[in-house]
Amino acid sequence: MPQILNSTSSSNLSCPEGTYIYNFAPANPDSLGAICSDDSLRLFSPETLALQRTFGKIHDGVRCLKAVDTNILATAGLDGAVRVWDVRSQADKPGMVYKNVSNASVLSLAVNAGANVLAGGTELVEGSRIARVVIWDLRTADTKVQYTESHNDDVTELQFHPTMPHILLSGSTDALVNMYNLLTPPSATKTTPDDDVDEALYQVINHGYPIHHAGFLTPSNDIYALSDDQNLGMYKFVTEIPDDEEKVLEEAETRSFGDLRPGLGCDYIVDVVQHKTGGGLIVSGSNSNQWLDLIPLRKAGENIGGWHIVGEDGVRLNGGHGEEVVRVIYLDDKLGTIYTGGEDGLVKVWKEPTRGDSDVASSKKEKAEKKWLKEERKEKKEAKARYKPY
Repeated sequence: MPQILNSTSSSNLSCPEGTYIYNFAPANPDSLGAICSDDSLRLFSPETLALQRTFGKIHDGVRCLKAVDTNILATAGLDGAVRVWDVRSQADKPGMVYKNVSNASVLSLAVNAGANVLAGGTELVEGSRIARVVIWDLRTADTKVQYTESHNDDVTELQFHPTMPHILLSGSTDALVNMYNLLTPPSATKTTPDDDVDEALYQVINHGYPIHHAGFLTPSNDIYALSDDQNLGMYKFVTEIPDDEEKVLEEAETRSFGDLRPGLGCDYIVDVVQHKTGGGLIVSGSNSNQWLDLIPLRKAGENIGGWHIVGEDGVRLNGGHGEEVVRVIYLDDKLGTIYTGGEDGLVKVWKEPTRGDSDVASSKKEKAEKKWLKEERKEKKEAKARYKPY
């Protein structure tokens, strides 16, 4: 049986009615950022959910939010721009703006602050049939390189490797998950930032289904790929980059779970997120039964086939977001707190009761039971007195 948690608090962050909560990112220890369907960036207290600040109309169709550094957040949207915000600034405008040459909508975003690079993935541009992975210099907003031949459909996922920051992962609705080595020297004949993909791309995984989310799970370094239709696969990450020009087109060693919904009894999968002790957590939701589950995904042994789902060790967020879809989940391991955002326009907080809370709850329950037993004995005594023969 999974552990059951109930929501301890919730807030609509003063959003207009009908607003969706899209994503979260930490701005600093005292602020969480949220992007919303009204195209706002809202900062709120992780302790109380009190709204701290609102940046209005940050994009025409905001889609992405990432933490760059303490007090620095990056956003991207359908207007083709990436904007970086210093939440300490009194100005309601971004500190930097990054553009792609096609002005195509930016659907995915990844940041490597240590290497001063920002990556954006665009939608497919009709007519040109080009979807770009663009790498910008974080400090100058100059385009360092852009890959125009690695995907032939919308680029829906980007992620830097957590311990190998020169490795970038991309995922697309063309069903491919690609790995790039950003340390690869540019082509000697290159005169523009375009098309160094032949040099940088070294691993290609064909998931077989349009990519919704993909990423690395530590400490194994294996790659997960989750499709739009909830098919999950695990793939071996090639850590040693080949020296020759022949690329690793697809790793044969895989673990396919297929469609997760029948086995988990859910309606949809939000994402797979990193677990603090290693491996992942499958975040599944049910609108009809109104819950959200966090189910461990663990690996036994070294082989990719050792990945398995451990349903009995999961956590159920009782009630979820009612009949509405949950869009985002954020785990704050330091606070032991889970934050969720949904299409009901609410941010919800979930946490395990502390020892003190548990003791208080147990004490209250014990007192209530004693009071009930005392009243029951009193009623029985009075009833016996009423019917005592004379």
